[in-house]
Amino acid sequence: SCFFLLLLSILFRLSTFLILELPCESLLTGALQLPLLHALTRPAKILRMSQIPEIDIYETQKRMAEGSLLIDVREQNEYDELHIPGSILLPLSELQERYSELPKDKPLIMQCRSGGRSGRATEFLLANGYEDVVNMAGGILAWSAADLETE
Repeated sequence: SCFFLLLLSILFRLSTFLILELPCESLLTGALQLPLLHALTRPAKILRMSQIPEIDIYETQKRMAEGSLLIDVREQNEYDELHIPGSILLPLSELQERYSELPKDKPLIMQCRSGGRSGRATEFLLANGYEDVVNMAGGILAWSAADLETE
């Protein structure tokens, strides 16, 4: 039924950030029809995690040796407890105000505790004109689990 398709479309959008076209517009009538249909069918501007460029901890080591900058987006107290040598602290909570401090002419690797915050930071930078930015999958948890050097 049309109601079932509408409900399925809403759930699908919420779970994947992708939009399904509604095949049954006649379910909605009056002033609510167009705004609601527009909200359900407009393109999503959020990248799914699978669309954010990501590298593993070993590729991170290699790229750092080649000159990439490792940007740690955790908070100061997290960084003070444990961090990767050579990483630069720029907390996610300050990124929007301070991202212009990051060079656009050097490759950037974004890193956090497990990869979630750094994924959001990667997405933000890509949306703001940075082209060579990747997320380090697994964050410092993966780095530490592999017994790689930390300070």
